Amino acid sequence: MNIIDDYGRLAIATQPEFSIPSERVVRILNEGIEIYGLPKQIVVDNGPEFTSRSFLKWAQEKEIDIHFTTLGKPTENAFIEGFNGKMRNECLEPIPKLKEFYSIIL
Repeated sequence: MNIIDDYGRLAIATQPEFSIPSERVVRILNEGIEIYGLPKQIVVDNGPEFTSRSFLKWAQEKEIDIHFTTLGKPTENAFIEGFNGKMRNECLEPIPKLKEFYSIIL
C-alpha cells in the first residue's frame, strides 16, 4: 500500500505488501494525518481494505470523501498504479530470491 499526495507527488507512507487489513490502513492513514494534515479526499481502488465497514466509518468520522476508481480501470489512477508496480518490483519480488540465496549459504 502506498499513500501518495497526488498534487505534490509526495509519498506520505509506503507499505510494500501484497495484502493489508483495513485496520492497518486506518492506522497508517492516521499517522500520515498527524504529520501532513487531513485530506479532503482519498482516491482508492475497490480492494476489500477500502470497502470495509471500518475504513468507511473512519472516513465518515473524519469527513474525508472517498472516491473509488471504476472497477477494471486502473488508468483512472495511473500515477499510483505505476508507483505501486515499481514498489512491488523493487521491494517484494526479490524476497523469494533472497530467501533461496540465504538458505543456500546458511
